[in-house]
Amino acid sequence: ENDANLPQLPPHHDNPRTNAGRDYCWAMMQRRGMTRPCKDINTFIHASRAQIQSVCRDGGTPYQGMRRSKRPLAVTTCELRRTQGTRCIYRSHAASRYIVIGCVHGMWPVQYNEKA
Repeated sequence: ENDANLPQLPPHHDNPRTNAGRDYCWAMMQRRGMTRPCKDINTFIHASRAQIQSVCRDGGTPYQGMRRSKRPLAVTTCELRRTQGTRCIYRSHAASRYIVIGCVHGMWPVQYNEKA
């Protein structure tokens, strides 16, 4: 899938969910260049580009200057627990949840809000 229209979301976009074996978070965080240094948290959204883009339009509602999805989307959140040598040890949490993103020109998702 071409992520060219998601300038800031590729670190968060993984659809369909990559089969990365037992340690999804370590594999994905490493693959996306977020392990040197270890990034504290990252959420991967397992939804199509069209589903994510729709949050910027009729698939979302205004939320604290950003847009919140009207429906929960499948996500995996990777949260840093500790480091072991050069390895980042993450806790993986797969869930279905509402996402909050920032949009440019009311159309293109460019920012994901980890805190919302």
